[in-house]
Amino acid sequence: MAPKADDAEAARFDAYLASRGRKAEKIAAILAEHLGDDLSSLRALDVGCSLGWIAQALNDRFALTVGIDTQRQGLVEAAAGGGETAPHFVAGDGARMPFRDAQFDVAIYAYVYEHIAEQQAVADEIWRVLRPGGVCLFSGPNRLAAVEEHFRLPFLSWLPRPLAALLTRAIRRRAYDVYPRALWTLRHMWRRFAIRDYTVKMIADPARYSVEEHVGRGGAVSRLPRPLLRALAPIFPNYNWILEKPRE
Repeated sequence: MAPKADDAEAARFDAYLASRGRKAEKIAAILAEHLGDDLSSLRALDVGCSLGWIAQALNDRFALTVGIDTQRQGLVEAAAGGGETAPHFVAGDGARMPFRDAQFDVAIYAYVYEHIAEQQAVADEIWRVLRPGGVCLFSGPNRLAAVEEHFRLPFLSWLPRPLAALLTRAIRRRAYDVYPRALWTLRHMWRRFAIRDYTVKMIADPARYSVEEHVGRGGAVSRLPRPLLRALAPIFPNYNWILEKPRE
């Protein structure tokens, strides 16, 4: 039985790497569309970089790439795995980042906000460390998604947290450790930035942004008129925004 278990674990890890690769492609496509293909003069910060896969995938596009996360051991492994060309990794709290003001041109804050209790503090820190005119690529789930993406349970995040926690422990044997927001509270969190929404573009052209696994190739949703898609924004499962810090 052990070899089969090992094979299953290897398959899960390969799927995880493939998923991270597609997410890096999506991030690169959005940044290139918004900022241009040449990002080589820009300094980038990956907030909540985990094991550094996305920072590694994007590293050669920027003059400097820095990843920050609270998981110190994971960052050590990420740095070792990248060799001499690895991004710089810093162990630290996104709500209290050890960087000076206006140090970065680009911040990436993707697939992590819902795991953080001090969400507004992280948003304020991203504002602080970005230069005027800098941008943050934000990607994260909607509380009103029909199926909660971490536990794959319908309408889970619509419920009061104590009830959601009871369900995840009973059904998935895991603690409910996510704090997703609805569209209007996400907009409030980023109220200091100008928000450029790429979500509808991605639904309409999933191949361009490497999101076919979520949207499908030319499926019915992609063919909906864009005004209708924009009207459905409050129930999108996920949002993908460019956040612009105004120039002084």
